[in-house]
Amino acid sequence: MTSRLPENIEPFKLADRSVSLSGSISVSRLQRLLTYLVSPEGEVRLHLDFYKDEVGSPALRGNISADVQVCCQRCMQAMPVKIDSEIQLALRSADRAEEEFAGEAEVLIVEESSMSLFDFVEDETILALPLVAMHEPQECSVKLTSEEVEKEEKPNPFAILATLKDRK
Repeated sequence: MTSRLPENIEPFKLADRSVSLSGSISVSRLQRLLTYLVSPEGEVRLHLDFYKDEVGSPALRGNISADVQVCCQRCMQAMPVKIDSEIQLALRSADRAEEEFAGEAEVLIVEESSMSLFDFVEDETILALPLVAMHEPQECSVKLTSEEVEKEEKPNPFAILATLKDRK
């Protein structure tokens, strides 16, 4: 375990040694993430376990979490968002990218022997942000009519697909 995170890592070597990384990165150091936020305050906390899976292939699992401020798309005011993202990835080198993969994890293609840990964490954090951030209707400074509130509260017709995914 380490609290001071390296900017670059060699994921295949970390997996060979079963290394765990834990620590945090200041949001202000993640320039691409800042374009989605209204404040540079906060930090992204992470815990990553590099390991070999049951067939001996390198993989990583872990968690990324953060408390950030985004812009509500209804009232255009700052609103807090809590990010808590679980990660499960199989690691593949670019020359093995097209090999068959039988696991449940997504595949991360590592172009070179090393990669930027900060870029990886930034990408995963951006992916965990809500597509359209909005306060709850009762918390938003823009007051909706009762008709608009009813329309927003209707269940998503595709919500059933999420339950099917969870059953797998």
